[in-house]
Amino acid sequence: MDGKVTLKHVHNGLEADVTLLQHKLDGVEFTMKLKDQEIKALAVKNQETMKQNKSLRHHTKELEHGEKRFESIIAAQKEQIKYFKDQVQNYDRLREENVRLKNEMKSLDQIQIALGGTRQQAEDIIRNENSIESLGLLASILKKSLLDSDSRKNLLQTELRKSKNELTRIKRQEADLRCEYESIKQQFESLKRNSEKEVAFLKDKFSQLASKATQGTVNESFNNSIRRLIKESPVNFHRTPVCNRSSQDFIDLDDCVTPPCSGASQSVIEINDSSHGDIADDSPLPASSMGMFGIQRAKMLGTDTSSKFSIFKSKQPSFSESTSSNKLKSNSVTYDGLGGSSKEDIFPTPMGVKRSRPLKITLSKLKKLSADAGLCLKMHLSGSKRVAHL
Repeated sequence: MDGKVTLKHVHNGLEADVTLLQHKLDGVEFTMKLKDQEIKALAVKNQETMKQNKSLRHHTKELEHGEKRFESIIAAQKEQIKYFKDQVQNYDRLREENVRLKNEMKSLDQIQIALGGTRQQAEDIIRNENSIESLGLLASILKKSLLDSDSRKNLLQTELRKSKNELTRIKRQEADLRCEYESIKQQFESLKRNSEKEVAFLKDKFSQLASKATQGTVNESFNNSIRRLIKESPVNFHRTPVCNRSSQDFIDLDDCVTPPCSGASQSVIEINDSSHGDIADDSPLPASSMGMFGIQRAKMLGTDTSSKFSIFKSKQPSFSESTSSNKLKSNSVTYDGLGGSSKEDIFPTPMGVKRSRPLKITLSKLKKLSADAGLCLKMHLSGSKRVAHL
């Protein structure tokens, strides 16, 4: 074959009748329609069956829930029956206990009348009592009540005496605490005044340095004053570089001024004697190991430092005050209210070792002052550097 498909070649292979084929095709289509109708009917039947199944399942669940509910009701009824049986047994036991307690109450009433009533009532009870055991019990109870009343009386007298002594001691302690409170209050007020004076002095000093820097009077004494102010201010000395006169004439506070430290590094300040031994300081502050704040406080408060309060020392009572307080305590006599008196033994207390320790409020104020001092010095020295370069 040549590979071409024509109408001649297509119809040459047909041998079946077209009518027969059409008849077969119609039969197949009719069969398909019947099958489709059967499928639709079965689908409808399936849906109805599924609905019935769903309703039956729902009904089954309801029956199961009802069964569980009835089972729980039966269990609760059984528990109630058991509870009622226990209550009946408990009622019988309580009835017997009630009878016994009534008899005991009767005997206790007789004992109470014998103990708290008059002598005639006690004799009547003893006379009317026929049981030997009850009479022996009454006698032993009366005897024991007498002994208990005596011991209770002695105990109450002892407690009264102790309470009076304790009251006296508490009053004395209250007076001591009030005195201590007043002393601490005075110390706080003194510390507050001293800190305000120190702040005022620092502001005055910084204003003087600022005026010198703005006027252009930057010389060796001005630099020495600044070095000394930095060394005597409570900053971290270990992080502050030592300024030498030969290497640098001005201090750059961007590198050397640090915030105040805490603990022992804040209270201990080391001074390099080799670098400051030959410097002639014409600062208004004299060179001293006391520091700037102690020197200015001595100038502002006067020369009589014995009558002033120091923020670095705690007040210790003098020997005369301690002896007078001991005499007042030794002369106190406590009366017990029963015709007698007792004197409390007071032994002399040793004097404590006088130690100086910095207070927390002072350290916090020094930290704040050092931070303010570093900021002001940074501003003033930056101005002085600009003047020197000009």
